[in-house]
Amino acid sequence: MKALKLFVCASFLFTVSSCQTQVTPTDSNTEEDTVATDVYDGTVGTGIHSDPCDSPETVAQLLACAGKYGTIDSSKVINGAIANNGGCLKSWIDEDTVLLVWYSDSVTLYRVQPKLEYGSWFTNVNAYQAGLTKAETLDRYALNNCSDFNYDTCKCNGVILPPDSLIQYEVTVRIAPNREMQFGKVSPNRFGKGGNLQWHLVQRITPPYRILKEQHWN
Repeated sequence: MKALKLFVCASFLFTVSSCQTQVTPTDSNTEEDTVATDVYDGTVGTGIHSDPCDSPETVAQLLACAGKYGTIDSSKVINGAIANNGGCLKSWIDEDTVLLVWYSDSVTLYRVQPKLEYGSWFTNVNAYQAGLTKAETLDRYALNNCSDFNYDTCKCNGVILPPDSLIQYEVTVRIAPNREMQFGKVSPNRFGKGGNLQWHLVQRITPPYRILKEQHWN
């Protein structure tokens, strides 16, 4: 995952706290919400799931997958290299198709993180409920686990952090309609094999979404 940028803190999906805003969440369950209950573990290319998100390759397949999570109002197709914007840790595979999507309704997704904070990278996989380990989650989303990564030299000047220090929470979030989002597969990098699907909220707004559920991942 992953994406980590176009808000370029180059990190990949979900965890780099230096690019995020600390938040004290309000009670997120004061009204009834429909929360996704998909326990699909994000494995792609297996052929076992009759699911549009199982190994999408073409634009039509990517649109079908993205459309599973909300009604797409409009979309554009860009190249992964353009979406990476020259970053040394690639969020997207250079040769792949990345979609820009705008949903006409709200979208429910997930993210993992070391503390309760806002971020801009999301996934369709509830890793905790799907039974993935923290190490598997870090690998599938190629999450930066260097304590001090220099994005100018592309070198880790710190130590490699253990999974327990990077993933303390998994949150379920609801993103408002009409937000520009990138969508596609996580690129492999020095931190993991990638391959799962990710969404990146391009527009930087505060708060960028509503937290529906916080799962403390022991």
